[in-house]
Amino acid sequence: MNISNFIEELKRRNILRVVTAYAIAGWLIIQICATTFPYLNFPDWIITAVIIIVIAGFPFAPFFAWIFEWTPDGIKKSEDVEINESVTATTSKKLNTIIISVLSLALIFVVVERVFFAKVSFIEEMKEIEFQSASIAIIPFSDLSPEGNQGYFSDGLSEEMLNGLAKIEDLKVAGRMSSYKFKGQEDDLDGIVKELKVAHILEGSVRKSGNQIRITAKLMDAKNGLNLWSESYDRELTAENIFQIQEDISKQVLQELKVRLLPQERAYFEARPTKDIEAYNLYLEATQLEHNRKASELEEAIEKYKKAITLDPTFAEVYARIAFVYALLHEYGNLPQSELIPLMRENIDQALLLDGNLGRAYHSLAYLYRYTGEYEKALTASERAIELMPNDSRAYTAYRNSLFFTRKYEGIPAAMKKAYEIDPLDPGTANMYARRLVFNEEFEEAESIFDQIIRNYPDFGPAYVEKGQMYRDAPYGRIDKAFELVHQSYQKNRDDLNLINELMNISMDVELLPYAGFLVDQMLELYPNNTSTIIRRLEYLIFKGEFDQAEEVYESALLSIAEDRVSEISRFKAQILEMTKRYDELEIFLKSNVPELFNETPDLSSVPTGAINAYQIILLDSGEEEKANYLAERVCERVDEFIEKSGKEVYGVDEYGALIVCALSQRNSEKLSEYVEKLYFELNSKSGWPEQFKISAGTRLIGSHPEIINIQNRIYNDLDLMKRNMIKYLKGEGEGEWKEEWEVEN
Repeated sequence: MNISNFIEELKRRNILRVVTAYAIAGWLIIQICATTFPYLNFPDWIITAVIIIVIAGFPFAPFFAWIFEWTPDGIKKSEDVEINESVTATTSKKLNTIIISVLSLALIFVVVERVFFAKVSFIEEMKEIEFQSASIAIIPFSDLSPEGNQGYFSDGLSEEMLNGLAKIEDLKVAGRMSSYKFKGQEDDLDGIVKELKVAHILEGSVRKSGNQIRITAKLMDAKNGLNLWSESYDRELTAENIFQIQEDISKQVLQELKVRLLPQERAYFEARPTKDIEAYNLYLEATQLEHNRKASELEEAIEKYKKAITLDPTFAEVYARIAFVYALLHEYGNLPQSELIPLMRENIDQALLLDGNLGRAYHSLAYLYRYTGEYEKALTASERAIELMPNDSRAYTAYRNSLFFTRKYEGIPAAMKKAYEIDPLDPGTANMYARRLVFNEEFEEAESIFDQIIRNYPDFGPAYVEKGQMYRDAPYGRIDKAFELVHQSYQKNRDDLNLINELMNISMDVELLPYAGFLVDQMLELYPNNTSTIIRRLEYLIFKGEFDQAEEVYESALLSIAEDRVSEISRFKAQILEMTKRYDELEIFLKSNVPELFNETPDLSSVPTGAINAYQIILLDSGEEEKANYLAERVCERVDEFIEKSGKEVYGVDEYGALIVCALSQRNSEKLSEYVEKLYFELNSKSGWPEQFKISAGTRLIGSHPEIINIQNRIYNDLDLMKRNMIKYLKGEGEGEWKEEWEVEN
């Protein structure tokens, strides 16, 4: 083959020009797609498809240019065109024109891409940089008053400025507890930057003397400690002057951080919540009593808020705060639900009447709707709270709770992550975030956060409780270790309801009944009206077989328990009726509480398993085995759907727990023994077994098969070892709390 002739033929047929035109056009198409598709929100696979199509088409361009030729009569095969009829020269000129045009388009695109799209990218990057730099921690102002007794005022003033700046959406503000952790440590710049991830620090001091006040504020660069701005304000101590100083400082900070105020945000800083300095003073005192969640301090806060309202009935923020403190007193003190609801509603209504855009009022409203069982309304209220307080971790916590009760579980991780990012050193927020990590089986990270909370706040009981709950079950299975951990905190805080409640749970895990009874008595003495006290007392009485007394407690509880926990205590009534074999009453009770269970084709998606098992017992007792088996099939279908949805190749605690539910409903002792073996002895899921064996309707449903008796004995032997460790601890390190008379009972 003559190479020279072949090259000449390539030129004559315009193969090289076609290849050039195709390459330039293909490149241009790919660049346009890659640049514009992301802004049109097209999926990434479309760009990939375009690239593949362009590359795949490349070999066809020279192939068709060789095989075919343009002629005045249209496209013909090259072999059918005589040389003297060929118009390849004309075609060559057209291709040159096409190539030049495509090159011009490519040049124009490059200019546009470099100028316009690069500008858009630059703007987005600058927004991110500006947002990161527009971040601040407000360290509590120092109290420089002569008597040194104005700490509540300086702390409260700092918190109010924090709350105000936290309403600015384009500003990142470290949460209250995280900022307050560095009180008196303003020079620890490395720690502040590392822990709080902020670029600026606002610190200062307050000096009150008589009716005069001096407030000094200083804004610093957190990375190098450079002073960006500082100012001192000497004023007469009036409400107007205090709010004006707060406004001036806040606006100066925003100006230095180059954050633009929206009109509604500017209106907040210019507002004056009260004109009464004494009412504001009481308000600041009360706010500092909320954070420890101690019943005595919460009651004191309520009294101060009430006095503030007496002095200024138009002080909207006070009504919102007092409503939330009532909710806290219900959770951590003795305020029954029958009194809680009207108190919260009255104060929230008044707060919103005075200020319809008060974020703290919507935050409290979310909790009110939770207690009344109006969960969708609670979700709406918490969303509004976030709109009005975008940097408030408590608003996101309320949102998380609302998502849980409305079963919108997919949104919970993001809500908790946001709350934790805002206030990582707040023990309550961090504790809840760590609990979420435990749920996700991220145990090491969770334990690290629990330990950090305990280091920073050694008296914060909930961290001991959550860490203890983690130790109780998989993958640790160390009930005795959990008991020692929680009890160590209990020794320092013997009136902490959460600690007492958890010690009760752990004691029941190993059937340590004497000590459990001691704890129930303590809960009754300290918190007789608290929901947790009622629930633990019911569990204890039913476990001991004291059904008449348990029924009296249940009927009394219905008058005071919170709406969102009525369903939780309903199970105790069902247990009492089932364990005393009052099946006619049980059937009436179930029809009233879970009517869907009695439909011809029941929807069991939201029916508790205990209720299903109890109904199966009724059916078997009346000889309706076929219907009982039908319910078992529906239960197992639900279990199969759950396991399929989990998508796990290796089953964990949840999967084996679900399989146990199915085996119980089917009364399959062989499968039940297999699953219990896996769950208890291999996965170390060791909490709650005595209750399962003695109280669960499912266990009585299956009866006393040899396989079941055998595995129960093995579990009790293992639990007994841990129980003895706990008794040994109580006799020694537990301050000799074990009583000799308990030996016989135990």
